Parts: sequence; C-alpha cells; structure tokens
Amino acid sequence: MNFQWLQLAGLTLMHLHVDMLGGMLPAILPVIRQNYDLSLSATFTMLAVLNLSCNGIQLAIGHLRASSRQPLFLFLGISLTAALCVFGLLPRVDYIFPLLLMLMVIGGSGVAMIHPEGLRAVHALDRLPSSIATVLFMVGGNLGFAGGGYLSALLVSRWGLAGLLPLLLIVPLSLAAMRLLRIRLAVEDKSRREEEPVDEEFQPAGVPFARLLLLSIPVATAATLLAGYLPTHLHELGFSISFGGLSTLVFGASGVAGSIVWGMLARNRGDYYALRVSLLAGIPFLAAYLFTMQYRPAICLLGMAGFCLMAAFPLIVSIARYASGYNLGRRMALIVGGSWGAASIIMMLTGASANAIGVRLILMLTFLIYAVAAGILMFMLPVKAPYAARIEEV
Repeated sequence: MNFQWLQLAGLTLMHLHVDMLGGMLPAILPVIRQNYDLSLSATFTMLAVLNLSCNGIQLAIGHLRASSRQPLFLFLGISLTAALCVFGLLPRVDYIFPLLLMLMVIGGSGVAMIHPEGLRAVHALDRLPSSIATVLFMVGGNLGFAGGGYLSALLVSRWGLAGLLPLLLIVPLSLAAMRLLRIRLAVEDKSRREEEPVDEEFQPAGVPFARLLLLSIPVATAATLLAGYLPTHLHELGFSISFGGLSTLVFGASGVAGSIVWGMLARNRGDYYALRVSLLAGIPFLAAYLFTMQYRPAICLLGMAGFCLMAAFPLIVSIARYASGYNLGRRMALIVGGSWGAASIIMMLTGASANAIGVRLILMLTFLIYAVAAGILMFMLPVKAPYAARIEEV
C-alpha cells in the first residue's frame, strides 16, 4: 500500500504540472495581446481553442487502448505540453495568429491525453480508497491550473514571454517519474462489474451516467468562464496582471482545500451529499464576489466560492466511477473531456462576442450557470440517501 501512495503522489504531481501549463494562458493573455497586436476576440479564441484541444481529444483517448495497461498516452501527452512554454520563441510575423493557434492545439492535445489515462492509473491503485485517491488526483490538477496563472504572471511580468522557457525543464522530470514509479492503467473487468451487488441505500452502480454528464457540463462551463475571463476583467479594472494571476490562484487553491474537506465529508456521508452541500453553499459567495470584484478585499469572497464550488467536479468524477453506462475508460473520457470540451465550445462562442457584450457580463453569467447545475442536481438526481463512498473498489 505504501508504494501505491507513492504512485498516487507521483500521478498527482504530474497532473499538477500538466494543468499548470494548461492554466497559464488566461493570466498572460493581456501580454500576448499587446505583444502580437491581437484583438480581444482573437485572444479569447486562442483560449477557447486551447480548452477545446485540452478536452475534445479525451473522447477519442477514452475509446482507444481500453484493454491496455501501458500508459503510452501519459508519456506522449507530457511531451506535447512543452508547446505551451515556447511563446517567447515565436517571431512577430503577419501569420502569428495561426502559429499561436497551432501551439494551442499541440499543447492542448498533450493536456488532453493525460486525463483519461491518468484517472485509469489512479483507479489501478486498488489498495487505496477511490473517493480519496480520485479527489487527491483532481486536487493536483486544480492546484496546478490555479498556480499556473500566478506563476506565469510573475515570470512574464519580469522577463516577458521568454520567462516561460525554464518551465520546459519540468517535462523530462515528469517523464522520468512516470517511468520510475512503474505506472499502470486499470482495465475494467466487465464480468465482475456485472456481478457487483447494488446497495439499495447508497446505490453505487445505479447512478445514470447520462445525468451525471449533464450535471458536469454547467459545472465545468462556469469554472472555465470564471477562470478564463477573470484575469482580463481585473486588468480592465486597473489591477496588475499579477493580481489577476493571484485571483485565479486563490480561487483554485481554495478549491484544493475545499476538495479535501468535502472529500472527507464524502467519505463519511457519501459523494452525493457532499456535492449537494458544496454546490449550494458556494453559489452565494460567488454572487457576492461578482458584485464587489472591483474592490481588492473581495478576493476573500472569491476564495470562499472556490472552496465550495471547485470541489463539485472531483465529486462528480468520483460518482462516475460507479455509474451505469459505458466502460470505465469511456466514462472517464466523457465526464472529463466531454464536459470540459462542451465548456470550451461555449467559451469560444462567448469569446467571439466579448468585444460586443463585455467581459463583465460574461462573468456574471457564471452565477446563473452554477444555479442551473444546482437545479439539475436537486431535481434530476434525487436519491433516498447519499451515493456510495464506502463501497469497496471493483
């Protein structure tokens, strides 16, 4: 068991590294826009293409190599994420926008490959409790995404876009760690899963996956819009890009702490119970922040919103582990790639109209989107008791 905890730590740090690279762009968009003379819509198109690439390809990855235990896509994905560190090497040419989009696709595809196989690797750690292992893995990604914005803002503020180049050194370290830890992937045993008894009280295998997926889309969309647009709007309000990066860090880091706390609650009361309480508790804090974000101390409200709301998605993923429908690889690909891919498409649509409707209005929509998620949770996923958090691993 001790070695499996070490493997989980390695996978969590790898997830942190990959999502850190994927989370750098929102905080440095104002610098990229100024450096390459891009429009507001063009920069948000870049962000949308990155998010879409980070998630859309996951749907294919979930269908491929479902019976293989070798983490080929982990190694390939880590390597491709290096493309997100080389902005400083690009020349200022007329065709710079297609080059930037190409980097988004390459780096985003690398990020995408990590998630379905990373979750399968976590599920292969059969001596660890699923709810804790899944939440810790997802927490690594949340912390990396949030920290990436702040770190990139600091580096770019001091050295320009070339300041991102030292981050390339992390890529070979991640590759070496996956090799040394002998990471393997879980392969679902259909015969054993079909024989698994369904507990009428906790219903571990009876959750309809389609409803979970429907719930995950607004949760992912609201988080994507908030993290993507917040640094730009704070810059419009007169704050520095480092404060925008700090704000995403506070939102994400609070979400990390919250995910651990809500994960512990899920262990005792069930994933569904923790999901419902965290989501309903976080919406008022988000509303309060959105109406006071022009004041620096409002960042505390953002932290409370992140503490509650960022825990929702890891809990949905944990519930999806036992949901009915599709095999394990496809469920992991759809619940992560499908939901965040849909969120990326929505962001692309809002980005195209950002000049017309303004960034602040788009941010205000996040409150309504989270409210829609709460409605889906309360009325489309009613249960007699919390979903299982105490069921043994398959």
